[in-house]
Amino acid sequence: MGRSNKAPQAGKTPDPKKGLLTTSLYQFLVTPVDLTTPPHGAGGSMVSEDSVLSSPASDLHKGSTDRPIWLDLFKALPTKADLRSTTSDLGAAIRHDIQALRADVQGMTERVSHMEAACNILKAAQNTLADSADVCSDQIRGMVLHIEDLHNRERRNNTWLCSLPETEESALQLQESLQSSMGC
Repeated sequence: MGRSNKAPQAGKTPDPKKGLLTTSLYQFLVTPVDLTTPPHGAGGSMVSEDSVLSSPASDLHKGSTDRPIWLDLFKALPTKADLRSTTSDLGAAIRHDIQALRADVQGMTERVSHMEAACNILKAAQNTLADSADVCSDQIRGMVLHIEDLHNRERRNNTWLCSLPETEESALQLQESLQSSMGC
């Protein structure tokens, strides 16, 4: 039907055929490399450097020396002190970058506040100019009406002096009025 859920066995003994594979990765990374002692769980058999060097995997990586390539890689791995110093250097670089970013943000904030103040000044000036333009256009409309009134006054004064009616119905009526006022 289905799988039975069995609890894992905590006291399980490692398989002797697996040998080196049963050691934990933590032990491998923490303990220093010593080629003369066998790793834990290897059954006490000594692994000689000659057997490692004669293995097919090491034959592929043989260079000018008879040492395996992984030995050079292990020697090139950084130590805890190297990792600590690198970590502290990275922390200092990150703190420096954060301070630089804070200074940039502060500078941008100041620039934005100056620009907002300048925009407010320009808005006030624009509102003042718009109000002045409205006043000027009202004055111009008043002047246009005044000039029209002056032209009409001149015509009205002329017609009053000549005793002509202010509005005429036709050109013939205007001619008759002019002739009668001049006495012709």
